[in-house]
Amino acid sequence: MTFATVINLALVLLCAGVLVQCSRMMRSLRAVQSGDLQAMVSSLDNVTVQARSVLSDLKVLLSTEGAANARVVESAEALRDELSVMVGIGNAMAERIVEATAEARQVEAALARSVADEEMLDEAAGTEAVTASTDDADMSYEDAADAAAMNDERPSVVAVAKAA
Repeated sequence: MTFATVINLALVLLCAGVLVQCSRMMRSLRAVQSGDLQAMVSSLDNVTVQARSVLSDLKVLLSTEGAANARVVESAEALRDELSVMVGIGNAMAERIVEATAEARQVEAALARSVADEEMLDEAAGTEAVTASTDDADMSYEDAADAAAMNDERPSVVAVAKAA
């Protein structure tokens, strides 16, 4: 077998393939011709018109609703900012209340200690008053408390009240 014979056989095979493809294409063209091509084109046109109307409606909807949603988002952000400021003020007030409560408890504890000290001083002053009644019969309660406070280093009720 010569080179020319091999090429001729390959060419025969390629021509046979072309004939098969042509027959398949002819069948497809007959199916398209026998089918209602006008109906297919008109349905495609109707679908295109509907798609355009839906797109225009969607465009209008997005332009109106999008602007409204943007306004709602802006007002929500403004409210968020105001609420964060209000929460900050509330937290500051709560801290001040806690601090004031702590100070009041400290003053109350100091006052309770002073009252206890005053009672002890009163008892001590009562025993001293009995012995000192001959010397100072007109000594008042404040004078006795001041005298006791001078002898003791703890503050009196009066000193605590003035300090507060």
